[in-house]
Amino acid sequence: MEPTQIQTNLERMPQRNKEAQIALVLGIVGFFSAFVFALAGIVCGVVGLVLGLRGRRSEKGNLASVGMMLSGLAIGFSFIHALLKAVLMTALP
Repeated sequence: MEPTQIQTNLERMPQRNKEAQIALVLGIVGFFSAFVFALAGIVCGVVGLVLGLRGRRSEKGNLASVGMMLSGLAIGFSFIHALLKAVLMTALP
């Protein structure tokens, strides 16, 4: 590796650490909002999943992995919440 390439990789580390931390926060917010407002859970989940994928190469890769897991759960629970809401709204008079 050339010295400039190593320096470029080191300059990107703080940015990727932030992405990992933001992925974790969005995963937590998306997970809890999935039970209240499905659209917010989906949006937070998708953004958290993308940032988690980008942040996995950082020093805080474990945070990114947990954020990705929570984001995936948020997306899943949001879809279940939306489906249940749609079924109950059509079934009830």
